[in-house]
Amino acid sequence: MPRKLGRKLMLSLTVIVIIVAAVSGLVNVKTEERQLLNTMILGADQLSKGITSAIWHVMLDDHREAAYQVMRTIASKQGIDRIRMYNRLGQVTFSTNAEDLRLPPDKPDLSSHVNILGGNDGRRRLNMLTPIPNEPSCSQAACHAHPRTSRCWGCSTCS
Repeated sequence: MPRKLGRKLMLSLTVIVIIVAAVSGLVNVKTEERQLLNTMILGADQLSKGITSAIWHVMLDDHREAAYQVMRTIASKQGIDRIRMYNRLGQVTFSTNAEDLRLPPDKPDLSSHVNILGGNDGRRRLNMLTPIPNEPSCSQAACHAHPRTSRCWGCSTCS
């Protein structure tokens, strides 16, 4: 009788250990995935703000082609699908992918600056939306006819 009890106890403990290990592994995988996603979002946010900083002077001097060239160079790097600029009407005013300019206006989702979407190829894509604020040195320039509160560069007035 003690041998049967010992086997049942060993089997029960083995099953419990396997279940605890599986649940622990699943929690660890989900935590790692969440941390990796947060790291990717942070990197994309830094890149997006870096692009804005890189083109700041050329935007103030209204050298659009120089700004576009900077964005084309950055977009050619591995892991970056495209860089787009929208006006406030949702029209693409610049894209490193020529197909985007032929699409009808698709106003970006402003409820979140980060969107993760599935692509046609089955891969997920991280979209980062970084508004470019209208700075006083820009909004008070003679070329701007719109109010200071609106977004700068690429708006319907300046496009």
